[in-house]
Amino acid sequence: MEKLNVNYIALLITSICNMRCKLCSFAVPYLQSHFHYDKDIICEDLQTALNLCGSVKHVDLMGGEPLLHPAISDIVKKIATFDNKPAQIRILTNGAVVPDDTLLKTISIIMASGTDFLFYLDNYGSISTKTDDIKNKLTVAQIPYREVVYYGDEQFSNGWVDYRFDEAIPTQKSQTNQEIQQVYDECFFSTADMWELNNGKLFPCAYTVTSDALGRKCSEYGEYLDLRDSTLSISEKRKILHNWTTRKEYYSACRYCGGLRRNSPRYIAAEQV
Repeated sequence: MEKLNVNYIALLITSICNMRCKLCSFAVPYLQSHFHYDKDIICEDLQTALNLCGSVKHVDLMGGEPLLHPAISDIVKKIATFDNKPAQIRILTNGAVVPDDTLLKTISIIMASGTDFLFYLDNYGSISTKTDDIKNKLTVAQIPYREVVYYGDEQFSNGWVDYRFDEAIPTQKSQTNQEIQQVYDECFFSTADMWELNNGKLFPCAYTVTSDALGRKCSEYGEYLDLRDSTLSISEKRKILHNWTTRKEYYSACRYCGGLRRNSPRYIAAEQV
């Protein structure tokens, strides 16, 4: 089985956050427990995923709020040493935590050695209290960032979509197979090859990874990959991932999700609960 060229792997490094966003894509307010993942284990899981994929353009460090992870500098440094490291490492932050000097020094070092890096700075207005401080610090350190505005009249993507993770039991959003298929066909994740890695499992979209974290059994065998499953050979694992890139039929979880689509209803971003 030939190796793959993947656009993104989102690596969830913590479920701890300093915000409680109602429509959080990782359902932070609704998780039973919150903790930082062990740096060595998540780096090992990412290394396994990268080896299976072959080529990955972006690895996004996400949470929760990734800047709260006490070992984020070590995580960035480790990823930059991988033989098959991604073309770019990115950190997605909520604009309320200023990166410390140790992290900025690490980023400067890996950039000097040829690793591309980008901060994604989400700006939620009044609750992103450190946005200006972060931008000033990154500018001085000559570390590139992209500010994504989520307030006012011209907010990015017109706001957030609602995955409805506040439901104790997920309700089926699409009733017919045709409706479910349309959700899949129009969803960003169906063509983006943007996969999400959490607790040793790789998922094809944001809804499936968070459903698993909540203990919901929305995905069938082959609709996620347990990277730590020693009963599967490398070729068997790679076959599962290859099937994701060529898949035309909706996933089991699509019946419970409205999808990330151009015409999906949009809601206020980062509304606190």
